[in-house]
Amino acid sequence: MFNINIKKYKYKHKKNKYKYKNVSNCMKSLFVYKFLKINGQSTVEFILVFPIVIISVLIIAQLGYIVYIQNILVNAAEQGARVLATTNSNAQALNSIYNNCSNLSENNLDIQIYPQQKESRRIGSYATVVVKYQPDNLLNFYNMFLIGKAELFGKSIVRMESEE
Repeated sequence: MFNINIKKYKYKHKKNKYKYKNVSNCMKSLFVYKFLKINGQSTVEFILVFPIVIISVLIIAQLGYIVYIQNILVNAAEQGARVLATTNSNAQALNSIYNNCSNLSENNLDIQIYPQQKESRRIGSYATVVVKYQPDNLLNFYNMFLIGKAELFGKSIVRMESEE
C-alpha cells in the first residue's frame, strides 16, 4: 500500500454546522445523509408494506402459472382432438396429449374421450376430448381460500373425418 495525504474538506453537516473531516468520512456522511436519507419512520413503513408486496407478487406469479397451465391444457385438447378426428385412434390421441403435457405431472392428468368406442364414431359425428389437471405446488393459493383443490381443464369438440 502507499500513503496518500488526505486533505481536509469542509462540508455542511445535518445541523447546519461546518465540520472538517478527511475525505473518506466526508464521502460516507454525504452518501448516507444526502442519498439514503435514513430515518425511523420509513423503516417502519417498509416493514409494514413489505409483506403485502411479497404476497401480491406471489399471487401474480401464481395467476401467471395458472394461465400457463390452462394454455397447455387447451392446446393439448385441441391437438388430441385433431389427431382423433383424422385417425380415429384413441392411442394416438392420448400419445399426442401426453406429448403436449410433457412438463405437467402425468399422475394429475385426467383425459376423457367421448364417445370412447372407436366403432361409435362415424364420419360427420362429433368427438369430444377433455383434459383435466389438478395442480399441486407450494404456491397454490386456491387451497388457502377455497375448499378442495383447483381443477383446470381444456376441452375440444371436433367433427370426425375418418372411420379407420
